[in-house]
Amino acid sequence: MASRRYPSVDISGHTHPSNYGVRAMRPIGTGVHTTGSANSIPFLQSDRRATSGISGADYLISREGDRHQLTPSGKFAYHFGKARWNYLSNDGDLLSKMYIGVELENLNDQMCTWMQMDSLAELIVSVLAPMYSWAFPFDIVGHYEVAIPIGRRSDPLGFNWGQFMGFLYARAKEAKFI
Repeated sequence: MASRRYPSVDISGHTHPSNYGVRAMRPIGTGVHTTGSANSIPFLQSDRRATSGISGADYLISREGDRHQLTPSGKFAYHFGKARWNYLSNDGDLLSKMYIGVELENLNDQMCTWMQMDSLAELIVSVLAPMYSWAFPFDIVGHYEVAIPIGRRSDPLGFNWGQFMGFLYARAKEAKFI
């Protein structure tokens, strides 16, 4: 199962420019989110930040594990909103620059699929870690961990962290990170 490769499509050219800023620093990890809805691509690419302040994402992973790059290379999505992590900042834009935001598409009452978790692990190990020179163990946070005030966000919902860590370990071992 670890050798499966998930399709990845760059659709960032269709994302409204108000949804992202210039990434002036090397990201240090990944922020995991869930959409709470289906068919999220048109919504995530629309001019949401200017009109509603709703966060975006760098990537969206479908229920089947297919990946969609929503934010152009060299840019960052405003995905955390008001946030703080390890006392670094209460500026969500800074944390959004520091972490690649990945949305897993699912309804709030659904569990994330094994294909989504495996695709996320593959994205981190095979794409992001080499691109940004990350070493194992990787820095991965859930949106709920950084959102302020505490309790403002509860995603990723339906995300089995233990199962995901198994996929991440298998991918990291296959890629000889460990």
